[in-house]
Amino acid sequence: MTPGTYSVLVSDSNNCSSGAIPFTIADELLITASLIKDLDCSASPDAEINVTVSGGNGGNTFELNTNGGGYVAYGGGFPFTTTVAGTYQFRVTDSAGCEAETSIITVTPAPDPLATAVANDATCNGLADGSVVITVDTTVGTGPYMIDFNGLGASNQTSYSGLVAGSYTYDVIDAKECRATFSINVGEPDAVTIGGDNNRNITCDASVSPSVTTLGAIILTGITGGTGDYTISLLNLDNTLATTSSPNPVGPVSTTTVTFDDLNFGDYLVEIVDGNSCRYTFEYRIETQPIFTVSETSPVGTCLGGVTVDISITGGTGPFELREFPSGILIPLSAPPRNHQFTNLPFDTAFSYEVIDLGSGCNDIRTIAPQASPSSMVIDITEVPVSCSGDVDGSFSYSITGYAGNELTYEVYSVTDLNTNIAGSLTFNNGNPQGGLTGVAATGIVTSGVVNLSPGVYQLRVFETDISIGAPCNTALEFTIEEPEVLGISLVSQQDGICTRSPEVQVVATGGTIPYTYIANDGAVDVASNSDGLFTTLPAGTYDIRVEDANSCPAASVSVTLVTIADPVFTSVPVFVDDVCVFDNNYTFTVTATGVGQLEYGIDDG
Repeated sequence: MTPGTYSVLVSDSNNCSSGAIPFTIADELLITASLIKDLDCSASPDAEINVTVSGGNGGNTFELNTNGGGYVAYGGGFPFTTTVAGTYQFRVTDSAGCEAETSIITVTPAPDPLATAVANDATCNGLADGSVVITVDTTVGTGPYMIDFNGLGASNQTSYSGLVAGSYTYDVIDAKECRATFSINVGEPDAVTIGGDNNRNITCDASVSPSVTTLGAIILTGITGGTGDYTISLLNLDNTLATTSSPNPVGPVSTTTVTFDDLNFGDYLVEIVDGNSCRYTFEYRIETQPIFTVSETSPVGTCLGGVTVDISITGGTGPFELREFPSGILIPLSAPPRNHQFTNLPFDTAFSYEVIDLGSGCNDIRTIAPQASPSSMVIDITEVPVSCSGDVDGSFSYSITGYAGNELTYEVYSVTDLNTNIAGSLTFNNGNPQGGLTGVAATGIVTSGVVNLSPGVYQLRVFETDISIGAPCNTALEFTIEEPEVLGISLVSQQDGICTRSPEVQVVATGGTIPYTYIANDGAVDVASNSDGLFTTLPAGTYDIRVEDANSCPAASVSVTLVTIADPVFTSVPVFVDDVCVFDNNYTFTVTATGVGQLEYGIDDG
């Protein structure tokens, strides 16, 4: 009989009957339980299990079975709350003694997430190209996971680039709001240093005839720091390779000792490039070691007369000649007293001169330190580096203030030869730009005669040339045209995609000129681009990722293959899970699925 209200009537063979006796068949006693909230790390962390009862005869009592330990009476209300992970099952008994029980509900723990991180150190000392890749242990905690790296805010990003050396913290937050804090250090190589150096200056032996001059040398020892082998070059101040009888450049080599022989007088740069293309420069100077004496008075300077220096020569053989080094006109000093006065030398400019002993063949090269200009003129220069490594398109802009009169003339020199004006004398007046210049004396842009500069160190000299000025003055300022490193790119990290997360790949550029643009190409077309080298939305496949810099220098690229791990797939799901004619609230069924790693199963998110 189905549940409902019925009456029973009893009659005998004589058709005698009793009155109708009513009775009720109650609905089947049913009880269900569902996990409405698991343990978590929120402000209300308790788990909650909701229990629903239907049918039966009323007067229900409840029992609770925890972790399979047997039923005990439970008189609490519902939802049932707990702070302890485990299995929970409820049984109900009505007034007629009928019983029903729930399925087993599993309350899972809420552990703090666990993650590991791998740091990729900065490639050069002081360079901001380090990176961190974080891997969350998905067997601990509950996904999905979010990461708050160094206070940047929570996101699903796992790779972080553009980092300087230092310590970084990151929080991992799971779906249960459980949070764990970790730290990771990004390192950097030590800066390249030279432990010892020994300049051997130029010497001249006048005891033999003809005299023997031994050119100078730069001897480097104890080179340390950086990464990998070194490429060591000796450069002039204009970044060209210096003349030496030794191999130049040297390397790549692992040696820590290098010698550059047979060097003429002058200033040099030793450039050391390590295995990561990190560039370090060191300044050296080769001087002469004379066998006669050159004495100088303290320089005296006035706007009208420039810098004046008196020199005298004693000792040696003679006769003597002298000139402005390296390309001045020779001036004879044939008889004692062997004195000479340099006049009207420019301010703010080092002045080198050479004294030659014609009798012995020996010479001495001296440099007078720059003398500060008494002028109130102020030069401000903004350099524009060459666009790409190997280019010759550097330039500069300038402003000049504090000058007297209405007319200025300027000249441009390479510091490798302060005698040769590479721009010609360019004169301009207020309101009347000359020589293709844009602007007036107070502010202008160099556009005539001095564009297309190569990398190196230069000097801008400015002269007041208004004839109405009683004591016109001059001043000078050095500036440097830089050259970027060759544009390069390297793979930092990549992670397979899984579930709804696409694969991730992180690349980093070196050299060139920022900002960079990173472009992913699928072999046919460009499909994505960004400015940080992190790609998080590319589907699985093979890509060429190239980098372009701000100056459109020749691009560099790297090839990557991205993989997505397939989602789990059910391979067998039964249509019926129990005998549909028996309502015993006891269901047993089996499903099978395929996927990667250990699979976990749940019913209705339980």
